[in-house]
Amino acid sequence: MRERERLGKRLRELRTARKMTQAEAAEAAGVHTVHVARIESGAANITISTLVAFAVAYNVPVHAFFEPQSFSSAVARGQAIAAEPLKPSRPKRRRPRRTP
Repeated sequence: MRERERLGKRLRELRTARKMTQAEAAEAAGVHTVHVARIESGAANITISTLVAFAVAYNVPVHAFFEPQSFSSAVARGQAIAAEPLKPSRPKRRRPRRTP
């Protein structure tokens, strides 16, 4: 699963946990409803400012978008558990340009 798909899935989990529709989340974050759908499906990239807007709308810290659900739920309940960190994606290697 690509990183933006994982992030979109996490955004959807947080939104549905708050019983919000995509339209309500979009209004709270100041973005278009279609953009919310595209972010949640992994079809669109998200800017840091939009990520912060979602954090404010969902009343969570920004790092909550990058933690597994079980970890965030346990933290909310005041329990401590070990969390599996997200694997960073590798940048694509580019060939050096040939100069004529």
